[in-house]
Amino acid sequence: MMLLMGFIDIADIWARPGVKRGNSAVYMVIRNNDTLPDTLYNAESDIAKKVEIHMTMKHKGGRMGMHKVDYIVIPPKGEFKLEPGGYHIMLINLNKPLRGGNRINLTLYFKRAGKIEITAEVK
Repeated sequence: MMLLMGFIDIADIWARPGVKRGNSAVYMVIRNNDTLPDTLYNAESDIAKKVEIHMTMKHKGGRMGMHKVDYIVIPPKGEFKLEPGGYHIMLINLNKPLRGGNRINLTLYFKRAGKIEITAEVK
């Protein structure tokens, strides 16, 4: 599924399964067809108590971890992949379990494109 909203295309949207009060993550490819960059600066969903943009990183000693980032810049005429082991939308403290085949709604907020509503399938 691909959503076309102005100059922003969003494709390959999916979420990980998760347990109630646990966490999950949402992944996608964001394409910017404009000649100017755009910035994803927030995400919301009623499926979780908190939704944040996160980045996975390797700490000293090889231990993997993640931390919140304030925004992601999608380059002009380029794309940004949110994928396992990299950037993702973190769903923190789920209100209900997420099982394969479920669909969840999210709202993404871009500096230029504005508010874009998407649906992710749990896989």
